[in-house]
Amino acid sequence: MNECEEKNHKVIFFFISYKTHNIKDIDAGITQPVVRLLKMINERGHTIGLHPGYNTYNNKKNLKSSY
Repeated sequence: MNECEEKNHKVIFFFISYKTHNIKDIDAGITQPVVRLLKMINERGHTIGLHPGYNTYNNKKNLKSSY
C-alpha cells in the first residue's frame, strides 16, 4: 500500500473468503488479523473485493457461499 500511495494510486485487494477447492483455493479464513488488515485497507482509502473460490462459476451454492 505504501508504494501505491506514494504514487497516488488506489488499489483493489481481492480476498478469497470461502474455500471451495482443497488444492486450488487457500483457506483465507476471516480471523482477527485479517479483520484488522481489512479495516486498514479501508481506512487508507483502498477498495476491498471478494474473489469467489475455484470453480464457483459452475456451482451456484459455492458462489453464494463465497459472498
